[in-house]
Formats: sequence, structure tokens, C-alpha cells
Amino acid sequence: MMVAMSEADVPGRDAVDRFALRVWQYKQGEVVSLMVHLGDRLGLYRALDGAGWLTPAALAAKTELNERWVREWLRGQAAAGLIDADDDATAFALRPEGALVLAREEDSLAFAAGAFSGGIAPPAVVDALANAFRTGVGLTFDQLGPVCVHCGARMSGPWARLALVQRVIPALRGVEDRLRAGARVVEVGCGGGL
Repeated sequence: MMVAMSEADVPGRDAVDRFALRVWQYKQGEVVSLMVHLGDRLGLYRALDGAGWLTPAALAAKTELNERWVREWLRGQAAAGLIDADDDATAFALRPEGALVLAREEDSLAFAAGAFSGGIAPPAVVDALANAFRTGVGLTFDQLGPVCVHCGARMSGPWARLALVQRVIPALRGVEDRLRAGARVVEVGCGGGL
């Protein structure tokens, strides 16, 4: 049973924002964990090891993977602080300590990449993602499985209930008037249709 908060119990916006950031960092960790697994599985870290600065095209050629997927992987790894990016994020490098932890399974007791198995993504999704790095073709909504619909609905639900009608639609020039006039709308790939 939900109990309404008294005015004295309502936390300040800064406290809520700090706590929300902490929670979302766990989601970020989940995604980074999956990308560490794919970097190990697809040989991306090994290809970066000792290679100096590589462009996405050079790393894609070296690993025989799709350049666009490799570029996004590199940018994500740089954002997570696991590899370095130049100022324009056009070339990337793996530091020596990163090589010991992520690339050198046979040479380092610090090797950790083998501990990552794809996170909470189902094995079929992880396999399909690895294949997408080879082909450049992404996954369909159906390939992500029924849990994806549930997660999408749970993640976007508060926004759909508390902000879509109240904030988002009024901010879109002309959309509210068209909706009131009876515009037809289709919702595609937004979870459970909330």
C-alpha cells in the first residue's frame, strides 16, 4: 500500500537527481558489461593491444567487423573510460594497463575480460549482437525477446504517464492542435503500448 508523503518528507530536487544518477549508473554498468564481453569475444581488445591509435575503419578492417558497429563500440568504451579517444573521437587506443586487464588472457593475472559473459542479456541476444558486429545488420524488436517489451514499458512508463501529455506534446509545435482535431497516431516499438 502506497502512503502519501508529507510535505516534510518530500526530498529536494538535488537529492532526487543525485540518487537517480546513482541508479542509472548501474544501468550504464550493465551495458558496459555487455560491451566488454563483445570486445573480448570479437577480439577487439586484442586488436587494439599494442596497435597505438586506430581509427574505427582500421580496427574494423583488422577484425573483419562492420565499421559502424566498431565505431559505436569504441565510442562507448571511451565514454566508459576503458580506452582512450583523441580529441575528435576519430582514433582510439588501449593503454598498457588496459591491455593487461582486457586483452592478455595468457599474460596477466589481472586479466578480467573473461569474467564478462554478456550481462543480463539472454544468450541468443548476445549471439545476435556478436553477429551484428560482423554483418552490420541490427537486431529486430522480435529478436530482443518478450522481456524487451516489458523492460521498455517499465522504463518509459513514468514518462508516458507523467510527462508525455503534460510536457512533451505541448512542447511540439502544432502537435497538440492536430491531436485535438483527431489526428491518427501509431505507436511503434515503444514497449507495451502504454
